[in-house]
Amino acid sequence: MNSTSLQGLRVFCAVARYGSFKIAAEEIFVSASAVSHRIKNLEEQLGAALFERQTRAIKLTEFGENLLGRIQPLITQIDEELEAASGNLNVVNICLTLPPFFSTELLLPKLHKFTSSHKNIAINLDTVNVHPEKHQNTSDLSILLCTEKPSDCVGTELFPLQLIPACSPTMQFDRELPLSETLDEMTLLIHRPRRNAWKRWYTQQGFSGKSPGNVILLDSMFAVVRAAEQGLGIALVPEALTMNWFSKNILERLKGEAYITGDSYYLVSTDDNLAKPEVEKLYKWVLENFKT
Repeated sequence: MNSTSLQGLRVFCAVARYGSFKIAAEEIFVSASAVSHRIKNLEEQLGAALFERQTRAIKLTEFGENLLGRIQPLITQIDEELEAASGNLNVVNICLTLPPFFSTELLLPKLHKFTSSHKNIAINLDTVNVHPEKHQNTSDLSILLCTEKPSDCVGTELFPLQLIPACSPTMQFDRELPLSETLDEMTLLIHRPRRNAWKRWYTQQGFSGKSPGNVILLDSMFAVVRAAEQGLGIALVPEALTMNWFSKNILERLKGEAYITGDSYYLVSTDDNLAKPEVEKLYKWVLENFKT
């Protein structure tokens, strides 16, 4: 079917929708006579009448009704695809607040799966606060690291924060020795907000009479992991967020149980925000991909 027929089908759908040549002509910005002419051409191509012309109205024929039911969904789909291709979708913005290391190590590697299937949703990631504990009014969703879900929010626990000892695979020390003896000779790395984590880890491991010596505090978890990668020392790193570093042999996990911090990552929002369809979609996607 040629382009004239496609134009005729669009005109046909408009006339059928309004039951008027004149109103349809106003909608598509042509004259009523042009609309009548295109309908006539389409009827000639199809070999059947589409409308019954009455004194003050028009009515779809049985053939016209059948054609409309088959063509209207296709025309709508074509228009939607053209709109998407031209970038004219009504874009909805969502603000998601979360810790920077969670963003780079877990969210961003998978986020394209969400955005590719929701092209009308633009996501603004706010990672300015490195340790968010409260849901901000400016955010639609938040991933918070705290001991319990904030009482003023609705949400779900994603997974607990557990820290494990790790270092560069190329770091030189005797890996056959008990870790309690090895650490005495090592520089220990830790994220500044958890400055006492090594001390608590020692206690949890039952290293009686021992306490961490040379500890370096760094201002971001990424800095901690990078310092460990470069052989500066042994770090306590978040197990769930550093799996990719271990699988690529960038970091080596050392013997010793994980330190249970007592904190968890929570996905939270408000009832009002979750009532928005686009926010609900992102909320469900985060749960499906990161809740354990």
